[in-house]
Amino acid sequence: MWRARGRPPLVRGDHRDRRPVRRRRSPGVRGLGQGKALVAQGRAAQGLTMLDETMVAVTTGRVSPIAAGIVCCAVILACRGIFDLRRMQERTFALSRWCATQQDLKPYRGQCLVHLAADHGLLLSIKGGGHNIAGTALADGGLTLDMSRMRRVTVDPAARLAHAGPGCLLRDVDRATQQYGLAATLESVSSARTSLVRSFDPEVVRRLKADADCDVTVDGPTLAAQAIEAGLVDEYHLFVTTTVVGGGRRFFPDGVRLDLELVEERVFGSGVMYVRYRTR
Repeated sequence: MWRARGRPPLVRGDHRDRRPVRRRRSPGVRGLGQGKALVAQGRAAQGLTMLDETMVAVTTGRVSPIAAGIVCCAVILACRGIFDLRRMQERTFALSRWCATQQDLKPYRGQCLVHLAADHGLLLSIKGGGHNIAGTALADGGLTLDMSRMRRVTVDPAARLAHAGPGCLLRDVDRATQQYGLAATLESVSSARTSLVRSFDPEVVRRLKADADCDVTVDGPTLAAQAIEAGLVDEYHLFVTTTVVGGGRRFFPDGVRLDLELVEERVFGSGVMYVRYRTR
């Protein structure tokens, strides 16, 4: 009888050849866990050496993109926990270079952006759903956390309570509450230095300006036009954009002549120009 050498083919359901399968773990993930454990035990030198080896695995492309992102962020946080600023900044730069090679990746979002600003001593601005027409809401040379797209509103009609995302506008809340027969119109304000005024009264604004120890701003073409007509505006902060639209309300009201002095101008890389005028 002729017999073939070697192992016979496995038969489905054959329990005689159930060998354990060893899954090869990513070197970066394995070293990450060991390094963090050593740091937590107070063996910082050994732990940092292990974490350095995991970063080598990331920079040489030995781990998958998902694992690489997890490893980089975890290593930075571990260095931050023991105040190793040199390593933390080096790993942040390495993460930035790695992110630049990944297509369709938006780095430093949410909590990561907050940590990045804190670690490098940068000012952090948070952009919600509104805007600041004077251009003072964003920090020059800092980072901006854009939350304007987080506009989800959840409504509990039984409790008459609405939870609004950080990018919501009042109209978003109003639209979500109307379907439950609820209204989001402001009836009162709770902050001590805020008052709710239903109509524009020039005399009230004059007293406000006289008593204020800081600048008083007015936004919106309708309300601003009333202030301009009443002669209450001392400075104008304008943004000239590169987009032209064929409609909308004009900023300056009809029938008003202004003699202005240019006191500041800035041109951004996008072509947008900021100009500040003062009344003569």
